[in-house]
Parts: sequence; C-alpha cells; structure tokens
Amino acid sequence: MASSEPVSFRRTCRLSVLLACIAGTGQGATPWAAALNFDDNPTWDSRSLLLDGKTNLLVLPDFHLKTQSGYAIDAGEARTNDANNFSNSRWTFANKVTIRLPSGSIVADTAVVTFVNNQISVLQVSGSPATFEHHDEQNNVVARGTAGAMEYALAQDTVTLSNQAWVSTGQNECRATAMVYSIGQKRLSAASNEQQGQRVTCTVNPNETPAGSKP
Repeated sequence: MASSEPVSFRRTCRLSVLLACIAGTGQGATPWAAALNFDDNPTWDSRSLLLDGKTNLLVLPDFHLKTQSGYAIDAGEARTNDANNFSNSRWTFANKVTIRLPSGSIVADTAVVTFVNNQISVLQVSGSPATFEHHDEQNNVVARGTAGAMEYALAQDTVTLSNQAWVSTGQNECRATAMVYSIGQKRLSAASNEQQGQRVTCTVNPNETPAGSKP
C-alpha cells in the first residue's frame, strides 16, 4: 500500500532559480530593503509541490525558506501565477506568515509580495493584527507596529499601517486609524484625512527604554 505521508521537497536555490526573486540584489535599495537580499544561496523546503506549466501556477504548501545570513520566511503556503518569470512576479504567502530579517521581522496572516526587476517593489500584509519590528542597532531603538493591514513601499522605505494602527519607538507610542512610518528617517506621520473622524492618541513614556515598549 502506498504511504499516505506527504512528499517532502528540499532544494538549494541560487538567485537564478526558484525563489531567487525574493529580494533581488539589494543594489541601490534603501536600508531595510537592502537586508532582503538572498544572494547567499537560500534553502527552501515544502511538504509538496504543484507546478502547472500551462498556467504558470506554482503552489508550495508548508513552506520554509532560510539563508546563511539569517533571513527566513515561514508560511502555510506559498503561491504564484508567475512561475515563468520570477524577476517580475507576484507571490502570496498565507496561513501564519513570518518573515525574519537581521534587522527585524513581520508576522501576518497573509503577505502579498510584488517583485520588479528581481527586487521587492511592494509588500502588503494583513492580520489580526499584523505586526512589524525594526531594529536600529546603532541607536539602540526598536520600532514596533501593529495594524489590520500594512504595506511596505520600497521606493519610499515606508510602512503604511491602517485599520487600528499602533506604532511605538520605545519612549513614544501612538494609536490612530492610519499612520505611515518612515524606516530610514525614523519618522511617524498620521494625516488627518486618513483618520475617519477619529483623533490620533500618543503616549510619552520617559522611563521606558527606546527598545522597551510593546502593545
């Protein structure tokens, strides 16, 4: 009788093959995006594999990826309809998604990643809530944020948080309907026209360490 156990696939991938698109070369990228560089031979495994050459659909259940430099992605499923063109593709990671970087992490229910010219262009995540964390080791500051939805834009190096947004930089934390956190500039903004009639609320914690505050 054939075994009912799932087939396990393991591959060592270089930039030119499967999932090489995850973050590109990093050349000219902003600081946080530059960390998303998988030139160092990522290794991935999944419980099984489905590749449809006619539709270019690729599905990888129980997906795990890691690199020698400490980057990793874990998801219940990885899926793309652009299996024939990884350098310009759109991937959906679903079911308990965790993206770990040397400078931080993202945890979400789903993450949709768009790649342009082999580099992340837009990263959209949602959760209940989704969370991000960015570590500035030089200044000993940890920025944390939670929201129902987040979008990271490479060109601006910003995280846009919407649907009950919360952001903390340790000694300062703010809550709003929507906010934008600039990673490179360490700047937080909340435009009045994005608040749906609600007010922005901030708390100053002078006795808190820069890396200490959590929701």
